Amino acid sequence: MTVRGFTLVEVLVAFVVVGIAMLALTTTAGHYTRQSAELRDRTIAHWVASNRLAEYRIEQAFPEAGTSTGEVEQAGRRWVWRVLVSPAPGEDDLRRLDVAVATAERPDEPLVIVTGFIGRVTAFPRSTGG
Repeated sequence: MTVRGFTLVEVLVAFVVVGIAMLALTTTAGHYTRQSAELRDRTIAHWVASNRLAEYRIEQAFPEAGTSTGEVEQAGRRWVWRVLVSPAPGEDDLRRLDVAVATAERPDEPLVIVTGFIGRVTAFPRSTGG
């Protein structure tokens, strides 16, 4: 009875195949981790932009055209925002607000830009009865 084992070449080929598979798995895991972190950052940046739009609406003041910037802390990180207020095309009583949000580490690379509109609040005429 003859017992045959694996040759050195067969073992080395098996190690190469396993090594390539491990490299592919590691690369995929790293890619997934980066995508997950980017999605988290974009979600939080969207919250920051939505909060800024809500603050404009709460103020109930008709914003003048121009740009304003600021910083805020959200989810344990610093975020920078920039709001560009411009007149809405063809509407004197409507402003367009474009809110760009980026991390404080990369303030020139916005993760999201959220657009909202604010109208001028005008009082309705009172009825005189009758």
